[in-house]
Amino acid sequence: MPDDRRQACRILLKETALGSAKVLISQNEERYHAELVDLSLNGFLAKTPKEYRLRSDMPCLAELHLDGNRKVLMHATLIHSGHCTLGFHCTNTDKESLKHLHDFIASHVNKGACGMQLSQRVLSEMMDDARCD
Repeated sequence: MPDDRRQACRILLKETALGSAKVLISQNEERYHAELVDLSLNGFLAKTPKEYRLRSDMPCLAELHLDGNRKVLMHATLIHSGHCTLGFHCTNTDKESLKHLHDFIASHVNKGACGMQLSQRVLSEMMDDARCD
């Protein structure tokens, strides 16, 4: 059994009906458009833009454009940068974005292979944290 310590289910965008989705990443005055590779309640992976200057010690604002009118705003931190992909950890999101993200994941998850109970637990914890703000 693989050692997967992730706390939330990740959805590979190429395996959904969408095929792809876009993200706008902002940090200070810089803006970068990228293609989403996967996402979860805890963060996302995006294709590395040709040119970018993102700092891992400063927060970013990510605007994820999913399907239709679903737009998710996520405060995130760059935790991985590579030639092909950039990985971001979600540090905060508003309740409406969190609901859109959860609904998107729930509608695309393979319930047999990915723990919806785990995603429900993470969502519940994030909603509790949002109430404390």
